[in-house]
Amino acid sequence: MNSKTDLNRMIHKLQQGKGEYLTDYAKEMSYTAFHLSAVRYAMNYLTFRENVLEAEGNEILTSLPEHVTRLSNAVIELTDVLIQQLSKENVKPEDTLAFLRRVADLREISMEHMRQVTNLTDRFTIYEYVLNREEYNYREGSLPAGYSDEAFSERLLSYIVGDRDSQENDLQMLRTQAVLEQLPIRMTKKKFFTLLRDGLSVYENSEKGSLMNLLDMIRTSAMISDISPSAEAYPYLYDLIEGIERDGFVISSKEEYDAFSEVLKDGCTCLNTSADRLMELQELINDLYCMGDCLCRNPEILQANAFKEATGIIEAVQEAFAGNDLPVLDHIYSLYENLEGVQERLYEKLTLCESVFDEMCDVYRDQMQENRDFYDCLRRVTLLISDSLYAELDADEASTKDPADAGFIEENYERLILEFEDLFSKIDRSMKKAVMAKVLTLLPPFIRNYTSLETYVKTSISGCEDAAEKIACVEILEGMMLDD
Repeated sequence: MNSKTDLNRMIHKLQQGKGEYLTDYAKEMSYTAFHLSAVRYAMNYLTFRENVLEAEGNEILTSLPEHVTRLSNAVIELTDVLIQQLSKENVKPEDTLAFLRRVADLREISMEHMRQVTNLTDRFTIYEYVLNREEYNYREGSLPAGYSDEAFSERLLSYIVGDRDSQENDLQMLRTQAVLEQLPIRMTKKKFFTLLRDGLSVYENSEKGSLMNLLDMIRTSAMISDISPSAEAYPYLYDLIEGIERDGFVISSKEEYDAFSEVLKDGCTCLNTSADRLMELQELINDLYCMGDCLCRNPEILQANAFKEATGIIEAVQEAFAGNDLPVLDHIYSLYENLEGVQERLYEKLTLCESVFDEMCDVYRDQMQENRDFYDCLRRVTLLISDSLYAELDADEASTKDPADAGFIEENYERLILEFEDLFSKIDRSMKKAVMAKVLTLLPPFIRNYTSLETYVKTSISGCEDAAEKIACVEILEGMMLDD
């Protein structure tokens, strides 16, 4: 493994057109990525095993869906396979490839489970929006003493914009989105569709991939995604959703309201717990994938020694939990001292490799074709170690980077409108308002200046004639301002 200085020198030579250094650069990048993933895995695997053990005595965690438990067991099993492969001086290429395929399949399963959780979470956000506005129909409540629409609107506006000369535009945008989501919705379907069209039109000449990502988020948040809730994965939540889709929010008494609230509370707890565990698993799976992919394309990695402190920790953790020899963990904790600062140095080196990777791909495209699989692996590595846990590894980059012209945007807008028309024909007024409120927060800001913001806020609050809804909205927004 070369030093950072050697790597800089190598990159400089490549930028001078000396292609004979390309293979060494690629090997260095793959080794650095492998070593970094091994260190990350060592850092996270012990916590994961402790969490699994803790879950066995925790009523909430033991109720995790079966598929999450199966994923956990699969990661533990694949860790055994990884340890076996790394303990050999020479690994058969077919064994490494088989390991990589198993990890790739597991990653797809994990991603599908997270898509399910995201879909369900967005649905429950809509349900919670509706239920919050029903609350004061079934229990006593009132607006704060001395309340006036005008004074409350002014306080909200001050909260959103703060110092109007401030440069904190990102904070103002986040606060605007949060407030708009909770304000009483006073909007016709026609107006909503107009705002939708305006929001999509902002993406003209942007990459198609950016527009498609927005459309995916809109569909999921509005419950019109192609992803259907799984009866097998979440039978309890599936029954609730089926009932709501069939009957709507049928609440006619305090008892029904309380029962519905309890069900939603339990559902949210289940989804949050599942999401936390799935993200923990995805991080481990990504590092398994990275190690397997690099080992598959560059078997020389096994001849190095630097990463063996990390893999030694992984093996020690696996042995301790397999034999229930948990007092040994105290010794394992001390081993982490050897990894101090290693992760940061490796990130620095890998970032340097990544910073010129696209340039290398452009300059040495023909030379890379001779070993296409290796360089495809390096591109995947940059995604696997990124902050985007659920990045698509084999997306068609060319098509997603094409500019979205007006025709492409209009075509997708028309398709989206048909889906919304179908949805709105099936849900009641309170659900429509919840969907509109959520979707508006995803669109590029349709409120462009302070005057239009002031008008929107004051009109929404003063125009709300439903006493229960206004009390709930004021309470939620008051809490938002206090917590921030």
